[in-house]
Amino acid sequence: MESTISTINTINTINTMILEDNHVLGKKFSTIVNQWPEATLVAYCSTLKDALAVIKSEKVDLFISDLNLPDGSGVTAIELMSTLHPHGRTVVISMLSECEVVVNAIQAGAIGYLSKEDASIKVLQSLKSVMAGLSPISVNIARHILTVVSSEPSDNVTAEATDDTKITLTVREAEILSAISEGYTYREIEKILSISHKIIPVHISNIYRKLQVNNRSQATY
Repeated sequence: MESTISTINTINTINTMILEDNHVLGKKFSTIVNQWPEATLVAYCSTLKDALAVIKSEKVDLFISDLNLPDGSGVTAIELMSTLHPHGRTVVISMLSECEVVVNAIQAGAIGYLSKEDASIKVLQSLKSVMAGLSPISVNIARHILTVVSSEPSDNVTAEATDDTKITLTVREAEILSAISEGYTYREIEKILSISHKIIPVHISNIYRKLQVNNRSQATY
């Protein structure tokens, strides 16, 4: 499938680029972007080679990328996007992948990770939340990551820190972290998890302290 590139740029529009080799899914994501009044689809690519060329030649504010491509990994495109468009945002929309692949994409610069199984309306909401500074991650992918990084079956979720110490989140903290990463408000989390919204800031404070971060984007990463 050939890439489709538009050079129409509107003032204050969100110049959006899609990298997806599946024709059906590519059409789905293109339709979502085209129905978003604030966004303009400047490029739709089906190969890594074409995507790299567009990133080098076009202004890209939002990059929606698959990872497994016929001629390479989408992580390569994400790295180039981060280098050439540091103020842009990248979201991965892919099938459930190995945890290492997910982490590589995030380390390369992706700030959101969505599942191809998500409904169109949820994808659009997630894209809007990304441009608002949030870091959405689909529930099934978040659960997959938590399962992989768990050191052993227990009531705690444990991950290795960079200094060889261990960071331990309670199950409730892990649930809240997953929820805030998807952009849910305290009131929405209250309904989803059946807890008082007044206690949520306490959990979030504990999460930030344990992870040694200052905001939800860093915590999600």
